[in-house]
Amino acid sequence: MPTRLLTFCLCPSLPLFVLASAIEVLRHANRLGGREFYRWVFLTDHDEEVSGSNGMLLQPTARVADAANADMAFVVAGFEAWDLRAPRLAGWVSDQAARGAVVGGVSNGGFVLAGWGLLDGYAATVHWEDFSSFYERYPSVQSRYQRFVIDRNRMTCSGGVATLDMFLEIVRRDLGEQITRKVARQMQLSEFTGGYSAGYSAVHGVGVEGAGYGAAAAHNAVVGNPHSDGMYQHDTAADDTPADIVDSSQRTEDCPRTTHSCVDQVSDAEGGNNKTGCANTDLVESDESALHQSEARTSELVPLPLAGVRSQQYSPLVQRILGLLDADIAGSMTVNSLANKVGLSRRELLRLLRRETGQTPSDILNSRRLERARSLVLHSHLPLAAIANAVGFSSQSHLTMRYRQMYGVTPARHRRA
Repeated sequence: MPTRLLTFCLCPSLPLFVLASAIEVLRHANRLGGREFYRWVFLTDHDEEVSGSNGMLLQPTARVADAANADMAFVVAGFEAWDLRAPRLAGWVSDQAARGAVVGGVSNGGFVLAGWGLLDGYAATVHWEDFSSFYERYPSVQSRYQRFVIDRNRMTCSGGVATLDMFLEIVRRDLGEQITRKVARQMQLSEFTGGYSAGYSAVHGVGVEGAGYGAAAAHNAVVGNPHSDGMYQHDTAADDTPADIVDSSQRTEDCPRTTHSCVDQVSDAEGGNNKTGCANTDLVESDESALHQSEARTSELVPLPLAGVRSQQYSPLVQRILGLLDADIAGSMTVNSLANKVGLSRRELLRLLRRETGQTPSDILNSRRLERARSLVLHSHLPLAAIANAVGFSSQSHLTMRYRQMYGVTPARHRRA
């Protein structure tokens, strides 16, 4: 393989961790592979240093006007990426896309690429905290709630340790699994399993050695497992995964843009109020007699990926339940249907969630939609009434009441601040 040139476009307030993660994977691949497979340069919009989110200053290593054509160009962005104005980088990255280079976004780099029109018709992801805003802002992008997404010559990841996953996948496609395993081991990561079943979506491209990127890969099959069953889509045609590659039990339902939340369906199904979002007392089981079957299935604890309550470990089964709840913005989920999806009785499901999370499904869904409301309040220009409707509250006043209970401030005041 000839040496690949990767250009990282650095945006103000970028998270340093994701940049270091990407570079370290490439550096180890070079060292363990015995030659320079990858080299990289840094660009900034004004050819001047930028400050990361932790205050560290980062210097460009080339000028935009003099930058060589890249094999891969990644935009690295963090907070306030949706408001970024970087016309020189926009022109340069657009030129790279036009000539067929792989173009990607790291953390909230997807916001920047979508704002430049470079993700229209592509599947993509961003950091989970801002995903709802991304979904609402860019209907022409097939938004996917995943750790990382590869769609032809577009690559995006949700930041954090998902950056390691995506760049390990780049190394795997280029250099094969043996070197990738060595890189993962060198970095003391979990044993590499090949294809990264931990949660990526290769929308167009084969997850095998030498798959490559771009137009040559665009006609290949879809490979990869959705993260924790979590996937949002605008266009169901994008999900053309063959059933024999991704088991239907590991996939989510198509999730069109909606005006209600699954919290309401949960409440309705259990006899609660329609579209109130109030936790239904019937969702809180007090019977202590069930659950020995599910306990045997959930003894192994692994870290919760991507979203949900942080600094906690959940069993694989609870991870899957949380992923299904995250993904169901269409509002079709009920407690009983959720239990059926994961092979539990209703009582077992409620007991399991209360034991591991301390919450009922209704509690979890209320928290999720308030997180989404907060993202839309802070990172979109939608009217508050539209936000309330989008995340499933019956009115703006109800959103305001719940929002103030959770965040100690009204959404209007939070937006002004």
